[in-house]
Amino acid sequence: MRISRFTKSFFSCLLMLSILCLVAACSNGDDDTPPFERTISAVGGSDALMNCTAFSVTSSGERRIFDEGFAPGDPVGVAGTFSLNMAYDVANQNIRLDYVRQSVGLERVVSEVVVDKLGFIDGADANFSPATTKAMSSDRWASTVRLQRLLNPLLILKDIQADPGLTISNRGNQISIRDSVSPLNLTVDATTGLITSLETMELDYNRRDVALHVSYANWQSFGALSFPTEVTISMAGETIYRETRTAVELNPVLATTLFDIPAGITPVHDAALADRGKRTSQYIQSFATLGFIKDGAHTSVNAVQIAPGVFHLQNPPNNSLVIEQQNGVLVVEGVLNDQRAVSIIDWIGTNIPGKPITHLINSHFHLDHAGGTRLFVEQGATVVAGEAAESFYVDMLSRTDTTILPDALDLNPVAPVVQGVPSAGSVRIEDALRPVEVFPVASAHSADMVIAFVENDGVIFVSDIFSPGGAAGNGAVELNAAIVDNGLNNPTFIIAGGHGGTITYSDFLALLP
Repeated sequence: MRISRFTKSFFSCLLMLSILCLVAACSNGDDDTPPFERTISAVGGSDALMNCTAFSVTSSGERRIFDEGFAPGDPVGVAGTFSLNMAYDVANQNIRLDYVRQSVGLERVVSEVVVDKLGFIDGADANFSPATTKAMSSDRWASTVRLQRLLNPLLILKDIQADPGLTISNRGNQISIRDSVSPLNLTVDATTGLITSLETMELDYNRRDVALHVSYANWQSFGALSFPTEVTISMAGETIYRETRTAVELNPVLATTLFDIPAGITPVHDAALADRGKRTSQYIQSFATLGFIKDGAHTSVNAVQIAPGVFHLQNPPNNSLVIEQQNGVLVVEGVLNDQRAVSIIDWIGTNIPGKPITHLINSHFHLDHAGGTRLFVEQGATVVAGEAAESFYVDMLSRTDTTILPDALDLNPVAPVVQGVPSAGSVRIEDALRPVEVFPVASAHSADMVIAFVENDGVIFVSDIFSPGGAAGNGAVELNAAIVDNGLNNPTFIIAGGHGGTITYSDFLALLP
């Protein structure tokens, strides 16, 4: 039988294609060896990983933070830089992090120490505060443990090695494992077998569920194991953390005294707070780097009545103002998060029963001043804020599908009502008993800054640009300009702070530069 030239060419091409496919399959381990097994081999082998009982890291880097800039939608701003010496006792789940942090022009030397499920902090944890030793709150503990797990993928590999049941998927170039917050999806380089990235989810109080991406680069061998020396974390598409490791030591001899809890320090593990901490780890770590600490439950309410029907709810690190009106209650500053908001709402229900929360006035959009907004909206409150942040609040309040840490607005969606304060005007909330007027402030701190004025009682509420009890800088000058422009410069008027306490206007004037 005669075979045509075309048929010969066809079969020749088919044979060549088959050979090429076979070569490609042989050169790519994806089809033959699952990615976990390839990764174990690439980092140093199963025995070396199993025998890793401790490691130490010397590094430096930078952290950035969401919603602490000038205007909503601005790129993440620098929270601070750091140098770090870390000792990780893997066998006993102890971690010591000795930082030198630089933020807001200040250098702070501080150590964070995790001792199994407890911890303590030693040094200058917060800006403008003396060095001290204190128990670590359980949310800070959980966020610290989670951060180090994300930065050091060998810890994740050891978890899988100890409990293969964690694995959801192990095929192609992907390893997916169960996690109490959100699955961890690791990508493995097809050529080297090393992990290149990790994808998961966390909660940001303003953005709600957000994608977290960790990149691992420049893997190097340190003893029997390899470690990434360049690690980057991105959140919601923006880079928020960079760390460069200059030295890693495998299985160093760690003095047990490194993890001794000091006498008189009695940390207590709070499982519910720890669960919140690991779900919001980047939020907590960002403020820790910035030096304005936000961890802790913040459920206690210290209510100071500064005028009839006007209560200053003081709770470091952030305060609110509650104003009883004839037919309802007005709150100034929806601070921190849903947990703090619940405490304020419960306090109102107990101390001003039978009156609905009708309005929430936010001084500005920064995360620690607006993170609890959603709970007041669920209660039916209208949000009053600077017009530059109107769309920011509408977007935040319209997200009702949170899975990482659902709040009351997720469970009971309410259409938000947001009223903007014009930059050349004001918003007046009429009331027969205590009318309140909200005025804009031209401030370098934020584009949407406003102050609230309780007219009949002469109370002015301000956040961040001046804190009663603190120094008066450029922000205080901005505040005074708004006070004078709006005819509020009465010597007896009281200024109440979103931070700090209260001060009369006359005493405030004496502080101005």
